[in-house]
Amino acid sequence: MASADGEAEPYEIETYFKHLVHTYTGLNFKEIGDLNYIDYLRYRRDAFILRCSATEEGRAFLQDCKRMEVTTPDRASLRELVGEENVHGRKIT
Repeated sequence: MASADGEAEPYEIETYFKHLVHTYTGLNFKEIGDLNYIDYLRYRRDAFILRCSATEEGRAFLQDCKRMEVTTPDRASLRELVGEENVHGRKIT
C-alpha cells in the first residue's frame, strides 16, 4: 500500500481488505472469516470499487482498469485513427 503522498508505507496492513469488507458490509472479522471464499471476494471487490469511486483519482483508476479489461478492438475508432486501410494496404474488416 502507498501512503497519501505516494510513498510506500514501511509496514503492510495485513487486515486491510477485511477492514474494507467490514466497513462495506458491517460484518465483524469472525463473520468475514466464516464467509464462503467466493462471497468474500465479491464483497472485497465491491467494497474496493466503492472506495475508489469516492475520489476523482479513484474514478480515473477504475476507468483505466475497465479500459485494460477490453479484449476486442474498437474498430470504428481504429478506422478513424488510421483510415480505411491499414499500413499494409489491406482493408480493415
